[in-house]
Amino acid sequence: MFTTFNALAVSYVGLPSSDEMDGGGDVDSRTEPEHFTVPPKWVPFHTEVALRLYEAKKLFNMLEENVSGVSDWFRFKSAVMNSDVFALRSSFEVEGEWLNLLGVLHRRPVFPMGLLPPTEKQVLM
Repeated sequence: MFTTFNALAVSYVGLPSSDEMDGGGDVDSRTEPEHFTVPPKWVPFHTEVALRLYEAKKLFNMLEENVSGVSDWFRFKSAVMNSDVFALRSSFEVEGEWLNLLGVLHRRPVFPMGLLPPTEKQVLM
């Protein structure tokens, strides 16, 4: 799976499981926006990463079905679960701990693709 999200963002949302896809047990007990205002419990190193309450509330909008009848959250988790590898916009120099954690959480190889600088046209705008 290629994603333009960085390793911190993908690791922060947690570990998908087949039970979650079926509506069953939840690996992550964060069920309210307020639960996202503190660092995730599965991060083994010190981090201050947490959402502000208004950001967490916005994140919860992903859980709602959109006009297609499928939530963005379901699409994301489906893509993660059906991928053999992660390729993402990052580097070990910038977020090595998060890249390693992502591989451990999802039990998949992680390939940082670099920081993907803007095109020349985007720079000139």
